[in-house]
Amino acid sequence: MKRFLIAACCCLLFSPLARADNGERTRFDIGPKLGVNLSEMYSDSWQGGYKSNLLGGLFMSVHGGRLGIQIEGLFSQTTYVTSKDFNTLYHTYLEAGKDSLLHGRFRLSYFNIPVMLQLRILGRTWLQAGVQYSGIVSVQDMDAFVKDAESLFNTGTMSGVAGLWINITKHVNAGARYVVGWSDLNKSSVSDSWKQRNVQLHLGLTF
Repeated sequence: MKRFLIAACCCLLFSPLARADNGERTRFDIGPKLGVNLSEMYSDSWQGGYKSNLLGGLFMSVHGGRLGIQIEGLFSQTTYVTSKDFNTLYHTYLEAGKDSLLHGRFRLSYFNIPVMLQLRILGRTWLQAGVQYSGIVSVQDMDAFVKDAESLFNTGTMSGVAGLWINITKHVNAGARYVVGWSDLNKSSVSDSWKQRNVQLHLGLTF
């Protein structure tokens, strides 16, 4: 969280550059966005392959002719499916009477705060890059295999973000984003690293 606050402060310090960029008037945009969150957990304990869920929230941006900053508040969901190694490593976390957790499903809800610098690269297309803090809102053990599912996952994580944002019209935008987890999601006592990666696609409205 400390790194995230430092990055956010750097973005705020960057905002005067956006106001002075090319001598153009600063523009402030705000609006909702809705899309799909494709997530994958990188660990031998979890099944590979991207799983699709929804994301949605609000964005705010300030920019000049070529440079700007953007901050968002997004709710997203991810689904993780266990592999055969999960049962071996985490058997002490299983509910009494459960001796297998092959293909066990967990659905996590997150509140994400990405803070990104923006660079106009072509017409209405902007390159975005920055950092994201993600906090877990809820953990759902969909197959009721684990004693306490929330005890397995770190509640707050940091990620790197990069993507493209396209203003299709004055009031309609679309984008694609790649999110790489820096933090270990594994909160358990087992020495096993869990790192998440996401591909996000969205459509939004600009007011």
